[in-house]
Amino acid sequence: MKAFMLLIFLAGAGTKSFAQNKQVIDSLTHELAVAKQDTSRVYLLADLSFEYRNSNPDTAMILTKQSMELAKKIKFLSGQSRALHTAASVYWILGDISKSMELTYQALEIAEKNSYPFERTRALNLLGVLSAATGDTLKAFNYYYQALLSDKNTADRRNAAFWETTIQGNIGYLYKQQNKLDSSLDHFKKAYDISRKNNLKHNVAFVLDQLGAVHSLMGDRKSGVELSSRAKNLRESDHDSRTGA
Repeated sequence: MKAFMLLIFLAGAGTKSFAQNKQVIDSLTHELAVAKQDTSRVYLLADLSFEYRNSNPDTAMILTKQSMELAKKIKFLSGQSRALHTAASVYWILGDISKSMELTYQALEIAEKNSYPFERTRALNLLGVLSAATGDTLKAFNYYYQALLSDKNTADRRNAAFWETTIQGNIGYLYKQQNKLDSSLDHFKKAYDISRKNNLKHNVAFVLDQLGAVHSLMGDRKSGVELSSRAKNLRESDHDSRTGA
């Protein structure tokens, strides 16, 4: 379950190709090197921590602590919420669900008190992930659907699309775990449509894999194999375009 929910991002933990992740990390590291001690640096530290959460959680934790310390120093509440969410994501990766949930609730509290829809969406999604991990399916669905509503108020529409894809995928995955395959298929299709419309190529490939798995479980092995093959080809073409191979 963790592999999808942490993101095609928490969000597809461990599913991004090394090349793509390294590209993002290199870009963030470069921006961080020239960033001032201001709000942008808070976000960059949190974002870089988020990218490291799977491959190097120790480094991720150091970065998110730096993000939190700076956010507190300059009294930047949005940054505090984002840093708390990132720290919670790292604790989730490390298997400390209790600590992850504690920090996520703190992130959510700041976001709700100050009307930060983007930070609220991320916190609600993670609470859905954590609730599912502890077996509270009803609560997980509730958090996911709240996250979808919150996401509609995010000003940055590309970020909103990324998180809507993630949340729809998480809902689809949870339905798949319950063997409610029609509902699972519906949400994965929504995730696919959003990803394709917004040119989120890696998300498209990942969701195609999930669609293939659901079709196979429904007895349509032919469609399952075709969808998985499309996902593989998309990943290979994306890798070639980035490496020049």
